[in-house]
Amino acid sequence: MRVLIALAVLLNLPSVPAGAAWQVHTSTDRMTDRPVTDASLRVPGATLHLHCEMGPTIRVDAPLPPRSDIGVNYRFDQRALVPRMVFVSTDGRNLRPWMGAPRAGLQAVARAKRLRLEIFGPSGVQFLDFDLTGAREALAKACP
Repeated sequence: MRVLIALAVLLNLPSVPAGAAWQVHTSTDRMTDRPVTDASLRVPGATLHLHCEMGPTIRVDAPLPPRSDIGVNYRFDQRALVPRMVFVSTDGRNLRPWMGAPRAGLQAVARAKRLRLEIFGPSGVQFLDFDLTGAREALAKACP
């Protein structure tokens, strides 16, 4: 019983900063009932979420056409610009521009200092600029 109470208290704690503006969140997975931890970084217009199991995800504030393909360009630091067509989630808010294994996307974020992203939506181009300072520390807390 004490374990259940302690777990309930831990899951309801407010987010704690994990570096620059990173937040580390713990919630309960509705399918498995297990605690899940992720890290997020907010900028005007969107939030970058780092999920241990799913990798990085961008959640935009203004919905895009759901279940559609949207053009994006992204660039870590001064590396080459990467153009992609990405699928928009059914709620029109989530994008995953990174190809490959989720862990590879998390490592790319952890190694970089900056991520710039252009989203070519129906109402024009949205530019997002993430300062990734503290990403490595946030990931260490979220994905030990």
